[in-house]
Amino acid sequence: MIIPATQAEQLLVTTWHVIKDNPETWNQSSWRCDTGYCVAGWIDTIAGGQWINEPILIAVGGTEYLAFDPAIDDDYHRRPKIMGIDGNYVITSAVSASHRAEMLLRDLADNTEGCYASVLAQLFHQDNDLEDIRARMIDLLGYDPDDALPDENFLLGAKRELARAESEGGFVPGAEE
Repeated sequence: MIIPATQAEQLLVTTWHVIKDNPETWNQSSWRCDTGYCVAGWIDTIAGGQWINEPILIAVGGTEYLAFDPAIDDDYHRRPKIMGIDGNYVITSAVSASHRAEMLLRDLADNTEGCYASVLAQLFHQDNDLEDIRARMIDLLGYDPDDALPDENFLLGAKRELARAESEGGFVPGAEE
């Protein structure tokens, strides 16, 4: 078995094992919905990202934002944004799920031939099935994630999230199916 060398590799391999072993919690067509996460959403969650759970944003489908983290995110995303609907607004420094996942995986850019952003766009594409995702991960890692061990700390975070979602009846607090 391969032991992933970098934190980005550990994160990607662990994400693969979580979605492969829990396909019912994976929904590639939505960053985060009541039934689960897409690949980028799982990457963000496993890495400890704090999802913004403002009822105003959830009501308009704005479930794809995480709180700004200066240790990960670039300064562009530090600027507050106004989000809301029908006169109800929230001002927040927010980061999209795809941007956060890109920042977390940026160390893998050296492994890719061609444009790193293009490889990630392919990984995060909403029409991917599990085999498409596995193929994109092989492109990023240079090896099959099935041949690598998931990181125990990241796996523990994923297990906590699975247990939380089960006890609360879903992945997005206050979301309607």
